[in-house]
Amino acid sequence: MAGSQGLSAEILRAVETLFFEKNQELAKGLLCEDWGTAARELHRCRLAALKYSDGDLSKLEHALKLARIDYRDLLMAAGFGYDTTAHLNWRPRPAGEPSEIDTRRLAEGIHERVRAALAPIGFERYGDDWRCEKEVRQTLGLLTGLTSRVETRFFVRLTLDAEPRGVMLQLPRLPRGRAEFSGEQGYIFRAGGDEGTLYRAAASDLDRYAKPWFERFTTQAEVERGFGDGTFGAHLMAEGRAVVF
Repeated sequence: MAGSQGLSAEILRAVETLFFEKNQELAKGLLCEDWGTAARELHRCRLAALKYSDGDLSKLEHALKLARIDYRDLLMAAGFGYDTTAHLNWRPRPAGEPSEIDTRRLAEGIHERVRAALAPIGFERYGDDWRCEKEVRQTLGLLTGLTSRVETRFFVRLTLDAEPRGVMLQLPRLPRGRAEFSGEQGYIFRAGGDEGTLYRAAASDLDRYAKPWFERFTTQAEVERGFGDGTFGAHLMAEGRAVVF
């Protein structure tokens, strides 16, 4: 097995479980490539890449690219970021086993909660985005995060396209302190879980954070007041927007 040199027995078992036989050598070859800075956490990163791929070679290639840029991003994407033992508890799903999650249906369920919260204040849907055209364009976007056959996660992104500084808030809200941060971010749904719990969590945050934001920040002047009065006090600037914690 030319592509398996340097791979542990655990990694080989995971590859042979996740991938169809015709793709296993290609997967092993990718896992043996130069991982750059990820070499310091190589075993953990390889398992993270395999979880991220869920048996898809293109996703495995993307995981490798992610790790070469910053291996911590890969660990976070796989849910291994801030728990150094999480990879020990992961069990791959056999190749060909059907998905147990209907991601699109779950997304539509969240969109219905967005509609209930924002349509009454003038928002209209465009695909996975909801927009309201005022002096400040307001947008809410539903993003689907890491998805496997047994787990998916969603994020809601609020943006205010103000000048000179726009603002972005992600839901669930990012915690202010690194010590509180977890790889378990997002609205997470696992196979067999209660869909109502997912929808209630999203609806609660929409009512608590999204609707008040969009009702208040309709003008450039009001957004600037948000910086002055401390509403946007904890933030980082990224590409001209204040990312609020």
